[in-house]
Amino acid sequence: MKNDPKYRFHLSSLALLLMGGTALAHEDDPKANRVPIPNTIGAYDESDGPAQRNLLGGISEGVILRSSIPLSGLGNAVSGSDCWGYVSPSGREYALVTVYDGMFVYEITDPGSPQEVGFIAGPNSDWHDVKVYENYCYVVSEGGQGIQVVSLENVDSGSVALVNTVTSGGATDTHNVAIDEASGFLYRCGGGNNGLRIYSLANPEEPSYVAQWNTRYVHDAQVVTYDTGPWAGRQIAFCCSGFNQGNVNTGLDILDVTNKSNIQVLANLVYPAGRYSHQCWIDEERKYVYLNDELDEGNNAQFTKTFVFDVEDLENPFLASTFDNGNTAVGHNLYVKDNLLYEANYTSGMRVFDLGQNPLNPPEIAYYDTIPSTDAAIMNGLWSIFPYFPSGTVIGSDFDAGFFVWTVTQPLNLQLDDEPGQTIPSAGFDVSLEINAPPSGGLNPDSPQLRISIDGSEDEIPLIFDSTFNRWRGTSGSLPCASAITWSVEAENSDGVPFALGPFAGVVADEANVIFEDGFESNLGWSVSNTANDGQWTRGVPITNCDRGNPTSTPDNSASCFLTDNSSANGCNSDVDEGSTVLTSPILDATDPSTLVSYWRWHNNSPPDGAAPNVDPFQVQCSSNAGATWIALETVQGNSPEANGGWFQKEFLVSDFVPNTASFQIRFVSADIGEQSVVESAIDGFALITLSCDEAPPSVEGDVDGDGDVDFDDLIGLLAAWGPCGQPCPGDADGNGAVEFQDLIILLGNWG
Repeated sequence: MKNDPKYRFHLSSLALLLMGGTALAHEDDPKANRVPIPNTIGAYDESDGPAQRNLLGGISEGVILRSSIPLSGLGNAVSGSDCWGYVSPSGREYALVTVYDGMFVYEITDPGSPQEVGFIAGPNSDWHDVKVYENYCYVVSEGGQGIQVVSLENVDSGSVALVNTVTSGGATDTHNVAIDEASGFLYRCGGGNNGLRIYSLANPEEPSYVAQWNTRYVHDAQVVTYDTGPWAGRQIAFCCSGFNQGNVNTGLDILDVTNKSNIQVLANLVYPAGRYSHQCWIDEERKYVYLNDELDEGNNAQFTKTFVFDVEDLENPFLASTFDNGNTAVGHNLYVKDNLLYEANYTSGMRVFDLGQNPLNPPEIAYYDTIPSTDAAIMNGLWSIFPYFPSGTVIGSDFDAGFFVWTVTQPLNLQLDDEPGQTIPSAGFDVSLEINAPPSGGLNPDSPQLRISIDGSEDEIPLIFDSTFNRWRGTSGSLPCASAITWSVEAENSDGVPFALGPFAGVVADEANVIFEDGFESNLGWSVSNTANDGQWTRGVPITNCDRGNPTSTPDNSASCFLTDNSSANGCNSDVDEGSTVLTSPILDATDPSTLVSYWRWHNNSPPDGAAPNVDPFQVQCSSNAGATWIALETVQGNSPEANGGWFQKEFLVSDFVPNTASFQIRFVSADIGEQSVVESAIDGFALITLSCDEAPPSVEGDVDGDGDVDFDDLIGLLAAWGPCGQPCPGDADGNGAVEFQDLIILLGNWG
């Protein structure tokens, strides 16, 4: 693209630009020289069902892929670019999808079966853009040809037509097009070193050139007419702008474009650490503008950053916040609908943020990764999205993977009444939770369940709705002593998208007997070995007046713990440097099959400390042969949520990893593998515990959960299992392979 920030100029080309704004060739543009990434997703058959479409190897959450068309199905196009949407007077929905040599029109009223309506040829270019006004769409390109006017009046009859090409207003190349539908004006953005070129759509088939604003280059813009407040009736343009085709003093211009012959600059913001102001959109309350900088990922930024500007006072806007989602892909185009922010972030695909929860730092609630093979900050992947169809359908256009049609659903809100524990009674446990569904997708009432795994054997227990308390309830039933349990509660919305709480982990026991305990208040035989130059394990008191990722207290408020170097001339811990430090336990007796190892750990390898954060792991290993061989118990990666400091308690059943012997050892390894990174680790509250269970109560007919009482929980369990079960099962008191009315009579007869 001639004016794209990613253009790497030859000195000769730069000289030409400085002398006269000459148009530049494409051969040095990183996009033009990119390595295409094939579409590895492909089209999907509706018969696969929504659950199957949503699994797709972990590339999505809260999003259903309804259909997709690879570039090979789009006329075997070289690349894809922009997209927009159109709704005909009949209510039928259409996708406008631009590719290297033009624009396709697809009907997507049935989102699972797009139907091609027509194709409008355009200039060969990686950069095309399209917007809609009334029954026309307007297509522009960096490849020239001005404004192509396409009639959509007969689209329901299967016909679209190029009815005009407008070349007034100077050079025919354009980067983008914006339309203020309320006022009826079209704005050509960029092209060469242009700012805004403005056209009246009083006759939509023949846009007429009326004015321009060229104080700064404008890469993209949104223009809106205010209908309330002090600016009511004024036409306001929010422009991603800068000098030298946007590369210098990049930022946000706010213009009053109501009087086209006297455009007023209300504000010009050059935001900190800006590289290239690419595209922006205002929220529906007209309080915040959200902007993506296309090149800031290469400006020592760790993740895709979104800039949030407070524009309530148009003449005094300010940068209110920035936020990221922990992903490294390039931010490209974004749009706001209702309280959701939809971002097309190149290699990480579509990302959806909930502005209703926090407009300055919204959580990511859904995503669909169109290029699952990488999230690198490269010029491949999802170019743009359009979320404004009345049906809720969302479309996306991808540089490499083609065209996508999705349904985005906000998550179900699952809330447990009680937090889970790590020790689970042998009589079993009850769950009680509230499930709230957002307006965008109701709850499938047959879907709530307790999913439980006992030593790797899984079971699904339906949850029953208790209308008295507005809760979904269920019970696990009795559990085998000392078994390892993982469980979760799950539910689907009406589109078949699953949501869950968990998994939670625990061990079945009624009593815990501590056979070895060390709070590190004295020396009980631990040893330290090192390859690190500094930051070795030491036993001591955490430093409270210095926080550089080190703990400032112990998890139980005792005096001491083991931590990585507790002394330094400047009063701060010396972090682990250039190697590893290993803390090894004495030999311990873990012969009891129920032996559990328990400890608190701390690991910090997070920004802002150090030049190479998020790369250094913390490893826990165990041995059953006095250290002759070691098995990994757990590894905390440097980019893990648990590598940002904080104490975490962990418990593991020894027999899940090594045989139960009297020669058990455990060791903790903190390592520095990232140059100039800061690594701080700590251990406290170590214990070996054996487990025991109460004797099972006598079997009572109707005692579904096996706790010795016949009560309301058993009634719930019986109703949950109602019907044929193929073999005697919980609730089948008479053992005939079915839970039925006779079993209910038996239960009620033994009540109490």
